[in-house]
Amino acid sequence: MTDQAERDRLMTLAKEGKQQGWWQSYDLPYSNYVGWKPRRLPLAAFIPRLFPALLQTADYARAIHEAAIPEISTPALTSVVVDQRVEARIRRQDLLTKGKPLISQ
Repeated sequence: MTDQAERDRLMTLAKEGKQQGWWQSYDLPYSNYVGWKPRRLPLAAFIPRLFPALLQTADYARAIHEAAIPEISTPALTSVVVDQRVEARIRRQDLLTKGKPLISQ
């Protein structure tokens, strides 16, 4: 390689690649994403894959639970369990919107 500027740039990248990032000592399961610098990897679009539980309708919550792929050691959710989880989700929403919200019941 004869271009000195390109050689310097590559050497800088090599040195930076050996340095540990501040987030690596936290052992985060998403540490790869924390290290991406916005100026080098711009966010082109945000597409949520899941609405927060407190914003879900009963039908949406049911579809999420029915479509869940169980881990290898966990059996698929039964319709009774799905019904219970949907009911619990809707009750949580009610606590925030009905009567005296955010007060223990």
